[in-house]
Amino acid sequence: MPTFADAGRAIEQNLETLRKPGILAVRPGYRIEGGWPVGDPVVVALVGAKKGEAAAYGLPSQIGGVPVEVREASPLERLKATQPSVHAALKERTRVEQHTPDFPFEHLFAAPPGAVTAAAHRPAKPQIPYRPAAPAFRSCATSISLGCTC
Repeated sequence: MPTFADAGRAIEQNLETLRKPGILAVRPGYRIEGGWPVGDPVVVALVGAKKGEAAAYGLPSQIGGVPVEVREASPLERLKATQPSVHAALKERTRVEQHTPDFPFEHLFAAPPGAVTAAAHRPAKPQIPYRPAAPAFRSCATSISLGCTC
């Protein structure tokens, strides 16, 4: 039975075989059965919208003796693969338990070099000059010390 490291080596040695249209990223993982990971390592190919198994994307069913499994990427995984700078900015502003994990041997294929991100299209935030508020009325405690009644 292959190990997690074997899955990682299979990815490293076959990057061009795994780089196919529709594949956002590849990483090692474990076979999912009934919604739970089981002990068998696999090569996970993440796609935007799953349309079938490995053959539907032109991938072999196994690479280096390790099975290939196609999974639909979560919204955050899609953002990480297609707009890495936006994902990094989002990661800076969220709690650590909300981050997408960084997997060893993970390779992102979707973001073309020099891709324009959503942040580049965002309009500049208008600057509003700050003027302090007028002094507040005297509080009841101040009025009482001056002999006033509220």
